Amino acid sequence: MTENTSVNLVPSAYAMTAARRFSFRRGFTLVELLVVIGIIGVLAGIMMLSFGGATESARAANCLSNMKQLAQAANSYSMEFGSYPLAGSLESIDIDEVKGTTQYRPMFGWISWLDKDKYLDGDGNKIATAHKGCDTCPFYGTGSLEDDTYALTNGTIWVSAGRNSKLYTCPAHVRARRELGRKTPLWSYVMSAYFKYDYSNGSKAVATGKYPGRKYGSLRRADRTLMFAELPVYDPDTRKMLDDPEGPEADCTLQYKGSVGGKQYNSSWSGKAESIGFVHKAGKKNYCAHVAFADGHTEKLVYSDAGIKMEVLTTILCEGLDVSFGKNGYQFVSDSNQMDANDD
Repeated sequence: MTENTSVNLVPSAYAMTAARRFSFRRGFTLVELLVVIGIIGVLAGIMMLSFGGATESARAANCLSNMKQLAQAANSYSMEFGSYPLAGSLESIDIDEVKGTTQYRPMFGWISWLDKDKYLDGDGNKIATAHKGCDTCPFYGTGSLEDDTYALTNGTIWVSAGRNSKLYTCPAHVRARRELGRKTPLWSYVMSAYFKYDYSNGSKAVATGKYPGRKYGSLRRADRTLMFAELPVYDPDTRKMLDDPEGPEADCTLQYKGSVGGKQYNSSWSGKAESIGFVHKAGKKNYCAHVAFADGHTEKLVYSDAGIKMEVLTTILCEGLDVSFGKNGYQFVSDSNQMDANDD
């Protein structure tokens, strides 16, 4: 006897309703999709801002590290040779009493002239018997890899800096120039003219026997005497990138000049007074400058259009005078005892 079993292949109304409900639950409504897309957009924006801020901070940290190492290299050179590096190259003059001729020889700055072969006389000697002018290498280069490399590698601190060209450039400066299709800079930093250089761009000679630079240990307050600053890349008010300068304004020296407390400083410089550059972001609106002092430490200075002018601030820092920062911007701290602190 066989059992007659039948299978109902037609789903019940309940099963069909449950299936429909299940299929509906697997989808999203248009409102839900828009909400999800909005949330993803907000999160992406937050991540982009965080990533951009982290990148900006990384560039700033790299710049500060570069300046610190340059200042340490300058101090290493100073301890070895007894004098600080020159802020720019100049010429030394000597009289050969036997030949009765005047001889000139180069004295390189922390970055050198483009003076190769200019001090060779007809006999192949490395001291020229007649003066020959020297060209200054601009921070954006000459277009000649050989000349640009010569300028860096013949600078006095090249060996002390570990022969590392990356120490000479600020990542933020490099990035800004690349975005505008400009040349990658050879260096992003300038050395204070307080450490001496050739004011006349290669045409002024000094007597041999008198080193024109600063003797190591001669600074009254090395901890407040500026040694290195950043090039001014942007206009501090408009934040537009400055046009590439020419001549002494594009060299490796910070030619400050100003009157502080009724006294004129660096008055030998006849050109335009230069100021430190404020390159890096400091919060949402402010910008800061990185500076390195003669004792090797670095600091961040926030830009302020209040108080003393930037040219005067630069003069105060280069001369090692006291300055304070408050709600009214930078202010010179008047102290008659310090006015002659770093005079020759």
